[in-house]
Formats: sequence, structure tokens, C-alpha cells
Amino acid sequence: MSAPVERSAAAWVVYLLVALVVSAIVWAAWAPLDVRVAGRGRLVNPSQNMLVRTLEPGLLSAVRIRPGQVVRRGEVLATLDPTFAGADQSQIAGRELSLRAQVERLRLQAGERSGAEALARQGDQRALLAERQAAHRARLRQFDESIERLRAALEANAADQRVTGERVRSLLELEQMLEKLTRDNFMSRSRVLETQEKRLEAERDLTTARGRQKELEKEIRVTEAERESYASSVRQRVREELAQAVTDSQEAREQLAKAQRKSELVTVVAPHDAVVLEVRQTALGSVLNPGDVLAVLVPLDESLLVEADIDPADIGEIRVGDRVRLKLDAYPFQKYGTLEGRLSTLSADALSLEGGPAGATRTVFRARIEITRREFLYARRQPVLLPGMTLSAEVIVGERTVLAYFLYPLIRTVDESIRER
Repeated sequence: MSAPVERSAAAWVVYLLVALVVSAIVWAAWAPLDVRVAGRGRLVNPSQNMLVRTLEPGLLSAVRIRPGQVVRRGEVLATLDPTFAGADQSQIAGRELSLRAQVERLRLQAGERSGAEALARQGDQRALLAERQAAHRARLRQFDESIERLRAALEANAADQRVTGERVRSLLELEQMLEKLTRDNFMSRSRVLETQEKRLEAERDLTTARGRQKELEKEIRVTEAERESYASSVRQRVREELAQAVTDSQEAREQLAKAQRKSELVTVVAPHDAVVLEVRQTALGSVLNPGDVLAVLVPLDESLLVEADIDPADIGEIRVGDRVRLKLDAYPFQKYGTLEGRLSTLSADALSLEGGPAGATRTVFRARIEITRREFLYARRQPVLLPGMTLSAEVIVGERTVLAYFLYPLIRTVDESIRER
């Protein structure tokens, strides 16, 4: 009775094993797996390394970076001694302030009312303005007083002419009356001659007064012209000084901006997010000349690419545009996961590189891979990607069933064995 039961149990075990084998074969015949072509590579930056140079001469005061350090844009890399740059800036700033006050003083002197605030901070310019304005007013007052005196003399001359003219007319009338009396023998001739002499003297005085009138009128015109010429020359001189002062002030502002920029350049900052590749080995206090390289930086940005070497035996499988899995050596994929990329370019010819077995050269095709996903799936904090990191690039060239993985070696072995003699 037990024998049939044992045979039945054994049969079921056989059936179960056969079913498992058949299921495994069916699964292997249908289950797809990615076909991958692997190559070694590294992260590269398509842009050139940045050379941080000094633009102005100076003494090296401090170096705050070291090779391999990650720096952010604007972070201080090194500092130079600011003594000379600060002194130049202070000197130029003082000159610029003085010229600005001079411009405002000349504008006020020329009659333009603007910017007295800058002048208020410059006592010497304010005193000079008051002195020049006082001298200008005094000179104009001298001209005005001279003109007033001449006009008063002209008015007095006009009054003298009126009086002298009346006297001439009176003497002429008296002379005529005396001549009539002389003709009638009522008056001696000497009296007529005496009156005639007085009339001629009065006429001479009148003629002299009229000549003096012309002289006074001419002197008034000349003095008024001199006053206007003086005022015009002062205005012209002020305008010329103002134009020159404006030009000098503009040049001083430009020099001040340049000096401020030089003062800023004593602090050398990172122009971009980058990794410090190399730092100049220079003792503190050493003199740096314009153009000296302080550090070499490798830019950090979102455009990192992968350069990978593909074995010539696998080159027939891959195509531009294929998906690529990237496994970084620094971040194990079992812990961090992988990155994804796309094959963007492939060299048209093979490259011969050193470093093969026993020092021989090896032949590879150079591929460039664009990173399409930069986030590690398993990482809680995304690590930093740095140029130069090595990795394994697996180009996905298609799919193959599990069964094919076992059959392909067998088919190759059978095919090669058939050709043997």
C-alpha cells in the first residue's frame, strides 16, 4: 500500500519540477533585459578652466582657498594690501570733491542757482566766492560812481550853458541899445566896446561849455562801455573757468570710479561657482604684478558632460541618441542610484591611447554623453558633481530575453566548432 503512495508522491515531484523548468524556460523566452555596452569615462566641463589673475600690482595679504575646495560666486579667494589703492582713492576723492565745489561756486558766480549744498561743505570755495563777488560788486560800483559823477557834471554843464546863453542874449541886447545911443551921441563908444567885449567873453564861455558837454557825453559812453566790457569779460572768464572745471570734475569722477574699482580689486573673488584646481604657491607679502595667475578654477554649472571610451568591438551596437546609465565611482549606485544621459556625439575614428596592458596602446572610440537626469534617486541629499569624477557609462542599445543570454554563447560555440577541421 505504501509503495503506490510513494510512487504517486514521486510523480508529483517530477511533475512539479517539470512545470518549474517549463515555466522558467517560458519566462526566460519572454522576459526582456536591457542590452548594455559599458565604457569608462569621467565628468568634464565643456568650458575652459578659469584663470584668476590680478589686474593691479600689489602685495599678497592673504590666500583663503586650497586645491579641491568648492567656491561660490563672489566668495573671497585672496586679498591684496589695500594701502596704496586706498591712498589713491582718498586723494582722488578729495580732488573730486574740491572740483565739484569749484563747479558749484562758478555756477553761483555765473548766476546759476544750483547745488549750493556741495559748496557749503567747502569753506575755501565759499570764501573765494564771497571775495570774488565782493570785488566784482566793488568794481561795478566804481564804474557806476564814475558815470554818476559824469552825469552830474553834464547836468551842471547844461545849467551853465543855459545861464551863459541868457547872458549872451542880454549882452547882445544891451550892446544893440548902446550902439543906438552912441549913434545918437548919447553914449560914448567905449561903453559899447566894453559891452561887446563882455558879450564875446560870454560867447566863448558858451562855446567852451558846449565842447565840455560833448566831452562829458563821450566820457559817459566810454565809461558805460568799459563797465559793460568788464562785466562781459568777467562773465566770459567765469564761463571758461566753469567749462574747464566741469571737464576736470568729470575726469576726476572717472578717475575716482577707476580708483574705487582698483580698491575693490584688492579683494579677489570667484567669478563663478567653481572648484579650485590649483593655487599659486606664493609667500604672503610677495609682490604680484598685473596678470599674475593666483588660482585656476574649474567652473561648476549645469552643463557638465561625460566623456566615455567605447571599445571598438562594441561600436557597431551603439547609436547617437541612445540612453545611457551613469554609475559614478564616488557614489556607489547601490547606495545612491544612477544618473541618466543621452549619447550626443561619437568620434568618427578610433583614438589610440596609452595605458593598455604592459604599457601598450589601446584603441577606443570617444563618446560624449549629455546628462539628462542629475538627481540620484536614493540620495537624501544630492551630492555635488565635480569635473574629473570617474564613472562607468552603460549605453542601452536594445533588449534581449534571458533565454537569449544563455543561447548566444552556445550558438557561437557551435558555429565556431563546426568550422574546425
